[in-house]
Amino acid sequence: MVNLHLFFLALSAAVVVVADEHAFSWMLGRTARLSEKRLTILHYLTWFGLVGLINTGFLLLLPMWTYALSLPLFQIKLLLVAVLVLNAILIGRLMPVATTKTFGELTLHERAPLIISGAISTASWLTIAAIGFWLFC
Repeated sequence: MVNLHLFFLALSAAVVVVADEHAFSWMLGRTARLSEKRLTILHYLTWFGLVGLINTGFLLLLPMWTYALSLPLFQIKLLLVAVLVLNAILIGRLMPVATTKTFGELTLHERAPLIISGAISTASWLTIAAIGFWLFC
């Protein structure tokens, strides 16, 4: 089960890096508009990885669930997983902007949620992975 969990982590990391590369390319003006099909595939792959991580993580921790829940760092990790899920929903709603407009065409009001959501995603993924390795490796 550990290997499957690590597979989902590697898959998610790879997909998020590719998605972020596309986002930065769009933000820097190297790409005018992003492909709706490509963004949709990346978004579904991110969901697949996230759901896989949640399910395998649950199964891995089932025998020691009470102990894990008593750890403040694990509680933070669970909170950040919830943040990732909510943020993934938000990203799904914000994605169409990148397929219809250039980043330069956006107002500050339109840019802010995209930048904040991206920062939340990056910080959450990195912190969750770091806590997981800290606690369980």
